[in-house]
Amino acid sequence: MGLGAKIASLFKPSGDTISKTMDSTGNLAINLRTAIKGYELDPNVQADLMAKTLEIEAKLRETQANLISGEIGGQSWLQRNWRPLAMLWFLILLSLVWFGVNPAGMSEEVTISLMDLLKMGLGGYIVTQGAEVVADKWNKT
Repeated sequence: MGLGAKIASLFKPSGDTISKTMDSTGNLAINLRTAIKGYELDPNVQADLMAKTLEIEAKLRETQANLISGEIGGQSWLQRNWRPLAMLWFLILLSLVWFGVNPAGMSEEVTISLMDLLKMGLGGYIVTQGAEVVADKWNKT
């Protein structure tokens, strides 16, 4: 097992559990909405089921927002900055590979995975920074 695989295995169990729970809750709401629209139901029952579905989706989004808010508003410097530090570490590893210094046990598959993670992190950063600019302009008008 290479270095990258060992590091990934440290985070895999809890990360998979949280991710699967969030995904399954979101999929449940989507499937409920599709099922409700696909059948001929009493309009009152259909409206009630749609309201419950929207409530599930709203609670899911609220939970996700609370997780991120908890990280951002944390007391610890490390708690607030672990994501940018992880992206910086991935960039350093990829730079080492690019300059021909392969860390021990780092396969091409791990390198590609790191590049994917870096692209997602950079994309998320760009989207959130863009959203902040738009929100600031929106609030000023």
